[in-house]
Amino acid sequence: MAVLKEVHFLQSREYENVPEGALELYSRRNELRKYVIDLDLTIYFYNKIRQTVLEVEYPLIENQLNEIDHKLLRAENSLTWNSEGTVIRRSVRRMTTIQPQNDIL
Repeated sequence: MAVLKEVHFLQSREYENVPEGALELYSRRNELRKYVIDLDLTIYFYNKIRQTVLEVEYPLIENQLNEIDHKLLRAENSLTWNSEGTVIRRSVRRMTTIQPQNDIL
């Protein structure tokens, strides 16, 4: 996100030699911010479940947690900020199955 701030600053000063890659990234700033928000929520719910689940509750959700762990591992190894937008949105949407698991507890 620091690159976005720098590009914004340079454009506000009408600096003309901003690298093309930085400009392309800046043009996707709203999309990237949405991804960061989605990922932050996913992390929040995942950590909340892992930290608050009781030992007696764990067997009830163990399969769902293993599935979530598998999805997170796949996303961690395959997604980048340059992945096609629909791929990232679909992956984040799948990972947000964490929230309904949180509702069970």
